[in-house]
Amino acid sequence: MVALYDDAPTAGEVLIDWSDYATAFGAAGPDSVLVKAAEGVPAETSRAAVDDAVRQEPRLQVASQAEWRAKLTETLDRQLLVFSALLGMSIVIALTGIANTLALSVLERTRESALLRALGLSRAQLRATLILEAMLMSAVGATIGTALGVLSGAAAAVGLIRQYGHGHPVVPVGQLALYAALATCAAALAALPPARRATRTSVSAAMAAD
Repeated sequence: MVALYDDAPTAGEVLIDWSDYATAFGAAGPDSVLVKAAEGVPAETSRAAVDDAVRQEPRLQVASQAEWRAKLTETLDRQLLVFSALLGMSIVIALTGIANTLALSVLERTRESALLRALGLSRAQLRATLILEAMLMSAVGATIGTALGVLSGAAAAVGLIRQYGHGHPVVPVGQLALYAALATCAAALAALPPARRATRTSVSAAMAAD
């Protein structure tokens, strides 16, 4: 009998019948025993029953799928913490870049800002324009970065799923939208100093500058 399985209760890649194993490799004692708890029995209760049954055999090691799942979850959580730290550093670098870009833009467009002020644009409107520009820059960057991140994350998730189990990648749409909103708000905050500088510049002095 031959079959393909999506998941297996053992770490091996191939499962064969015990009689076939004995024919191929000779008679040998089992090196592991799989125990399935009865329906509705909590994991703690079944684990305690198995521990009591093998208490007289100190060489035996008892492990469960719940422990394996918890260990795998802990490993993934540590990796997520590392990725979160890298994400935080990326956000700081991005905000610094937005602030520097807007500061240079304000310096290079001094006469343009003064001309807009002379044509009737108020200080509040000029400040809002510069802040909106920063938010648009951040939104475009967040959209492109999120798209690339989703593609690379889905590829990594497929690799992990093929190695450790079954399922399909899940895209955390809510978290991604929250991060994009936070990045946009942070860009608005980073744009405040350059916008304040632009609004405080004298219109006549800026118009007269070369």
